[in-house]
Amino acid sequence: MSLHYRAPHTKWLPVAPEDEAPYKHMDMQLPHPNYPDLNVKKAKKSMAEYLSSVRSIDRNVGILLAELDKLGLRNDTLVVFTSDHGYNMGHNGIWHKGNGHWILNKNPQGTKNIPAGNRPNMYNTSLKVPTIVRWPNVIKAHSVNQSSMSNLDWFPTLVSIANGKINHEDKVRGKDFSAAFLDENLVLSRDYYAAYSTLHQSITAMRMYSDGQYKLIKDYKNRGRDEFYDLAKDPEEQHNLINTTSPKLQQIINTFDDVIFEKMLATNDPELTQFFGDKE
Repeated sequence: MSLHYRAPHTKWLPVAPEDEAPYKHMDMQLPHPNYPDLNVKKAKKSMAEYLSSVRSIDRNVGILLAELDKLGLRNDTLVVFTSDHGYNMGHNGIWHKGNGHWILNKNPQGTKNIPAGNRPNMYNTSLKVPTIVRWPNVIKAHSVNQSSMSNLDWFPTLVSIANGKINHEDKVRGKDFSAAFLDENLVLSRDYYAAYSTLHQSITAMRMYSDGQYKLIKDYKNRGRDEFYDLAKDPEEQHNLINTTSPKLQQIINTFDDVIFEKMLATNDPELTQFFGDKE
């Protein structure tokens, strides 16, 4: 069974009173409260409403799990809890996801492709998703595996778990990560690549690559928007090092630039036409 909740997309309210109650009068702790010109009042109000919506999801997932227990299906059911994207709530001065919006008192000046108020991004808070897997008597309880897994990997992984077979004539870009579920110390991958082109609100062609320690983001439609982060020292991506004078970091940037280009080639990325022209 595949069950999808609309929440916690906006608008976050209304929710059941018991889900809103814990946050209604709570002083919200923002992730980056000192971000320049942050609209703290709006950010805290939005955070309270967002958490109320998240709590509603938690409660309803709990109802589902309780029903599995009632039916005696706990030990025969693999449960996967995950999402399609992450979320920002005041992180680096924005809210929403990859097509983010500033949550400041006054928006920075816009450009031809990116109107004022918009902040398209590929922060990890937008890219990374919650992933919890429960498989009683198979997956060790409370274990954590540090592998970087893509949503593309779910299909081959679930087919493997079900002892199924994939037609070799079908192109499957994902990989089987079932072995990582069974062994928390088995790290199958730490790197990740993503492509995100925004076609409304703003016009971008963002591509990124990370090896788990460093991360490069490029925007092929907007000069001056490239970003580079040392995730080991700056996991919240607050300090863009794209203009670094460090030879070591410049070499990493150049290497990641090549990796992104190779990924674009491998996926027939439409942005490659700017390099080779229209194939037609």
